[in-house]
Amino acid sequence: MNTDDLKYYGECIKEVRKISQMTQAQLAEAAKVRIATISEIESGKCNFKISTLMKISEALKYEIEISFVPINNN
Repeated sequence: MNTDDLKYYGECIKEVRKISQMTQAQLAEAAKVRIATISEIESGKCNFKISTLMKISEALKYEIEISFVPINNN
């Protein structure tokens, strides 16, 4: 993933975390990951595994939706 994608996904996770009224520490504990991992993902500094994303989504009680769209090369 490129830096813009990482920042976008990190911002989405941060927004949902705040909507869920969770701190980074609470989310990390619920997802069984390090607090630093949550911080790095939310700031777009960490290229994460799908398994980590699934743990986070389960902890937040949100589903992940993925869609594939053609790349516009123009």
